[in-house]
Amino acid sequence: MQRIRSNTLKFLVTNLFRLIFIIYGIVVLLPFVWLLYNTFKSNMEFNLNIWSLPSQLRWENYRLAFDKANIGVYMINSVIITCIAVLLNVGLSAALSYVISRFKFWGRDFIYKLILAGLLMPRILTVIPYFFLMREMSLFNTRASVIIAYTFWGMPFATFLLVAFFKTLPQELEQAAMIDGCSYWKTFTLIMLPLARPGLITVSVFNFLEFWSAYILPLTLIADEARKPVSLGLVEFSSGVGIRQDWGAMFAACIICILPILLIYTVFQRKLVAGLTAGSLKG
Repeated sequence: MQRIRSNTLKFLVTNLFRLIFIIYGIVVLLPFVWLLYNTFKSNMEFNLNIWSLPSQLRWENYRLAFDKANIGVYMINSVIITCIAVLLNVGLSAALSYVISRFKFWGRDFIYKLILAGLLMPRILTVIPYFFLMREMSLFNTRASVIIAYTFWGMPFATFLLVAFFKTLPQELEQAAMIDGCSYWKTFTLIMLPLARPGLITVSVFNFLEFWSAYILPLTLIADEARKPVSLGLVEFSSGVGIRQDWGAMFAACIICILPILLIYTVFQRKLVAGLTAGSLKG
C-alpha cells in the first residue's frame, strides 16, 4: 500500500512539473509565433485583428524590411562588431585564464578577484565612463569604440568560466609538451586551446548573444546612422515613421535580426551545455 502511494505521488509530481514546463514553453514560444505569422500580414489585416492569421503569405514584407528599414546595413555592422569583439574577448580571456590557472606569481589571487568583481558591477554604470574614455581616445562614433568596450565588457564572465575549465585539464600534458621542447606559447596554442574548445565555444556563444542584442552601449558610443548595429536600427525604424508604421516590414525586420541568434544557439547547443558542465568538476 505504501509503495502504491509512493508511486502515485511520484507520478503526480512528475506530471505537475511537466505541466509547468509545457505552460512555460507556450508562454515563451507564443510571442515568437505571433511575431512570425504577422510578418506575412498587410497593415489592414493587422489593424483589423492582430491575432488573426494572414489571408496570404506576403513575402514582400521581407523585401520592404531591407528597403525601408535598411536592415542589411545594420546587419553588416552588427556582424562586424560582434564577431571581432567575440574573437578579441575569447583570445585575451583564454590567455589570461591560462596564466591565472597554471602559474603562481605575486598578486595572482588579487588580480583574479579584481576581474571577477566586474561580474558584480551593473553594466549600466560603465556606459558613461566608456563614453568619456572613447571620446578622449578619439574613437567616439566608430565601430572600434563598441568593439573595444565589448571586448573588456565580457572579460569577467569569460575569465571566470575559462579559469575553472583550464583547472580541469591535466598538467601532465603540459609537462610532456615541455619535455618535447615546446615553449609556453606553443604549449598554450597547440595543446591547451584545442582541449579547451568546449569552454571557448561556450564563452563565444554567450558573448555573441549578449553583444548582438546590446542597446545602451552602442546608443551611447555611435551617432552616425551608417555605423549603427541592428539593435539601434530596429528602434530607429519603429520610431521614425510614427503612426504610419508598416507593421509587416517591421516584424519581418525583427525576424531577420533574430535568425543569427537562433542559428548560433541551435548549432552550438550541445557544446554549450558541455562547456558549462565541464568547468564545474573542479573549482
